[in-house]
Amino acid sequence: MIRGFRRRDEPGGTPKSKPPPSSGDRAAQNGQEFEALLQKAEGLLASVRRGGRRQLTLRCLQAAVVLVPALALLVTDARRAALVAVLMAAGALGVAAELWAIRPVVRARERQLAELTELVDTLREVLVHLANRERWPGSRVRDARDRLAQFSIEQHGGLW
Repeated sequence: MIRGFRRRDEPGGTPKSKPPPSSGDRAAQNGQEFEALLQKAEGLLASVRRGGRRQLTLRCLQAAVVLVPALALLVTDARRAALVAVLMAAGALGVAAELWAIRPVVRARERQLAELTELVDTLREVLVHLANRERWPGSRVRDARDRLAQFSIEQHGGLW
C-alpha cells in the first residue's frame, strides 16, 4: 500500500490530500517548491534540446569529413590509392570525432534527459494533490498543466 492512499475496497478508499512518495527529487511540498521545480525542468528541457542540436551538428560534420574528400577525389578522377588513403584518413578522423566530441555530448544529454524525466514524473504526480490541498484557482492549475504539457511523453523522440 502506498502511504497516503487506501485501497478502493477499504472504508474511505479515496486518496488523501498527501501526494504519493516519489523516487526522484523530493516532491514539492507547496506551490512555491512546485514552481521552482517546474522552472528547473524547463531549464533542463532547454539544455536537452541544445544538446540535441549540438549532437546533430557534430554528426553532420563527422559525415562531411568522410564524404567531402571522397566525392572530391571521385570527381577529379584521382587514382584508387589516393582515394583509399583519403578515405582511411577521413575514417580515422570520424572515429576520433566520435570518441572525443560526440560521445561526451550524447552521455551528458542522456543524463539530463533521465533527470528531466524523473523530475517531470514527480511534478505530474503531485500537481493534483498539491492543487487540491492548497485550493489553487482553476487558472493556476491550467497554467501548470499547460507548462507540463511541453514535456513529451515519448522521451527519446520528438521534442526531447
